Amino acid sequence: TSVLLRVMDALFEALEKNQRPQIQLWITLIKRLSDTSKLDPSLEVSINRTFRCILDAYPDVWPGNDLLRIGLRTSAVTNDAGLISELIAREVQRKRGLHEKSSSRIEADAGDS
Repeated sequence: TSVLLRVMDALFEALEKNQRPQIQLWITLIKRLSDTSKLDPSLEVSINRTFRCILDAYPDVWPGNDLLRIGLRTSAVTNDAGLISELIAREVQRKRGLHEKSSSRIEADAGDS
């Protein structure tokens, strides 16, 4: 767990320096934190913080089904209605984007992590 939290801190520091780590690093982190949170529910706050960071830093990314499921769970556990709202809004945009075939958007998922 402490290793995951150190990785999370390093990714946050990179963003503070205006560097954008590859989205797959964030997705892998969320997936691992989510798996670990089954044994340590206190990690839900870290997952929530990471999700918010991704959504802010990567406006061109739509959470895929697995990531969306993790985000909705963590936002419910942490009572974060704002995160739930943002995830739903991104999903609606993704559904609309499927019809527009927008290539500027990336669908990110935790399934392959």
